[in-house]
Amino acid sequence: MKVLISAALQAEIQPIIDHYALTQTAPDMFSGGDLSVLVTGVGLLRVATRLSPHMDEYDFFLNIGSCGCINGKYGRFELVEPRGFMQGDFPGFELNTDTPANRLDPCYLGLTGLTPTLCSVNRFVTEPIPGAELVDMEGYAFAAMMITYSRPFRVLKAVSDSGDRDEFHSSVSACIEANMPAITAAIDEALQGRLRGLPY
Repeated sequence: MKVLISAALQAEIQPIIDHYALTQTAPDMFSGGDLSVLVTGVGLLRVATRLSPHMDEYDFFLNIGSCGCINGKYGRFELVEPRGFMQGDFPGFELNTDTPANRLDPCYLGLTGLTPTLCSVNRFVTEPIPGAELVDMEGYAFAAMMITYSRPFRVLKAVSDSGDRDEFHSSVSACIEANMPAITAAIDEALQGRLRGLPY
């Protein structure tokens, strides 16, 4: 089973690269055996454009990284698996509303039926977003790509901060390191073909 891990920043995925002794095979790619890590950069557009050339090359996709929790529901360094996804950059994309903006997004309704919900934006968020427990800058685009191409996927996010930039920068790698047993167990299950994708 060929597995691709997508991460926004190398700093947050470096513990995984080290653990599996992956070697750099391209400026944004690290590989070893059936496992590869793609560092997409931050932002919804970057994630979509960096992922698109690889959609037919892998059997299973994981998005692993850090996130913020600004409503207090999850503690710092806690590992959470989002099952609902929304994006918060444009008015009209609120959860559970049938607006023209939502109808223009073919993935929208399939991404918001489950919780916990991860809201992705192209900026650093410091205020709660209605309907979302977690925030990041890439998860929605990753999930939308997977649903568009009918690819099996899972998302694992470790809470790095509660909306504070300094807190984020100081813990982006540490929050992954703190959850290595659970994260590597999921990766190993994916490599062995025993990890099921989300039910979309």
